[in-house]
Amino acid sequence: MRFLLDKSKIWGYDFEVFSKVPDNGWWCVTFINYQDRDNIITIVNNRDEFIKWYNLHKDDIVIGYNSRQYDQYIFKGILDGMNPSYINDELIANNKKGFQVVRNAKKYSLNNYDIIIKDASLKQLEAFMGQTIKESDVPFDIDRPLTNEEIKEIIKYNIHDVEESLLVLD
Repeated sequence: MRFLLDKSKIWGYDFEVFSKVPDNGWWCVTFINYQDRDNIITIVNNRDEFIKWYNLHKDDIVIGYNSRQYDQYIFKGILDGMNPSYINDELIANNKKGFQVVRNAKKYSLNNYDIIIKDASLKQLEAFMGQTIKESDVPFDIDRPLTNEEIKEIIKYNIHDVEESLLVLD
């Protein structure tokens, strides 16, 4: 028996979280469809819109780079009503494991596939593939509201990372 995979049900994704921004931080997530790479959805600080996307696609597969250690916990934490800034800081600054921070993570179904390659960063893989390496021009420890230009730059950076992750999957 042959298994056919519907590639329209695969989405690359990546979160960006700025936890020091006043009023509970700032976050965004970008989803790009594997089959139709022009189908790009970016959600900024909108839990309701995020939950709506999740409910429409919860049986799909989401792929990300290092998503098993980081992004899936931001994802599930938002679903659970948690502040992504808190999750980010616990995972990164306090070096906690995701299950220690998002205690209800198992409550949420997520077909997450992590494309991480041991001992290689996404930026290294971009270089190996001959791609443009894009770093964020906006510091992640910024402690004031983001400007419109900074938000545009972060979204551009976020989309780039998802596009590159899909190329790694290819």
